[in-house]
Formats: sequence, C-alpha cells, structure tokens
Amino acid sequence: MSQGKRLTDEHLREVARVYNEALESRSATQAYGHVQSTVAKHFDLPKSTAQKQIMACRDRGYILTAEELRLRQRVEKLQREYDKAKETIERLSLVLTTDKVKL
Repeated sequence: MSQGKRLTDEHLREVARVYNEALESRSATQAYGHVQSTVAKHFDLPKSTAQKQIMACRDRGYILTAEELRLRQRVEKLQREYDKAKETIERLSLVLTTDKVKL
C-alpha cells in the first residue's frame, strides 16, 4: 500500500490477522519485535510503516492492547478452571446420588 492512501478496513483486518497469528506463535516476552517484523515482511513494508498500520488496527479495535490480551487470556484460564470444577462437582453429585440409591 503506497503512502498517502487511506487504509481500508479490509487491509487493516488483514494486518490484524497477520499480527495476531504472529503474536500467538511466540511467547509474550519475545512477541513484540517479532510481530512488527512479521507484519512488515508479509506486506513488504518498512518496519515503521508496519508499526503505524498496527497502531491503526488498535485504534479501530482490530487488535487488542497487551493489557486486553492478558485479561482475555486470564478470563479464558478462569473459564477452563471453572468448567473443570463444575465437571468435578457434577461427577461427585452423581456418585453421592448413586450411593443414596444403594442404601
């Protein structure tokens, strides 16, 4: 995309897709330089232009901020823990109900 052209939503969604895939493929401590380079290489852009496009994606809500990403990961972890605990409770409830029937 040449300079001076308006960034389309379609293009920024593609930037966000490339960014998110790169981010997910690396650990959080290694991610940030890597994802910018990945976006720059994918679109054949200078790194500074890639950074500007990444910021445009953030501004339009296509990319989560680091804090939002951490919160989402925490929520997903808590949901998994909740589901596991719920399953355990259901299993124990079934065992207790079965034991009562045997009495």
